[in-house]
Amino acid sequence: MNTNNENLFYIKILSLSGEIFSGDIYSFSAKNVSGDFDILKSHTNFISLLEKGEIKYRAKGFMIYTNLDINNGLLIFEDDKAEVFINF
Repeated sequence: MNTNNENLFYIKILSLSGEIFSGDIYSFSAKNVSGDFDILKSHTNFISLLEKGEIKYRAKGFMIYTNLDINNGLLIFEDDKAEVFINF
C-alpha cells in the first residue's frame, strides 16, 4: 500500500474467479450510466455501478495502462482505497 506522497492510491480488482490485481495505481477509468469517468488520488468518496465496456488503470512502475473488458461491475472508492468487483 502507498505510504509516501506520490499521486498513488491503492486498488483491489476482484472477479468471481479471484483477485485480478491489487496494488498502487495512478489512475482508474471506467464507464457508468452517466458516461466515462476517471479517479485519481484524493477523489471524493464514490460508489458506482460499472457499465459494460473497458476499465483501465496505470499501476506504479508502468508507463502503459492495463485494459480489461467487462460486462459490468461495482466500484467503491473511499479514503484513497478502491475495491472493484467485476463480471467478465
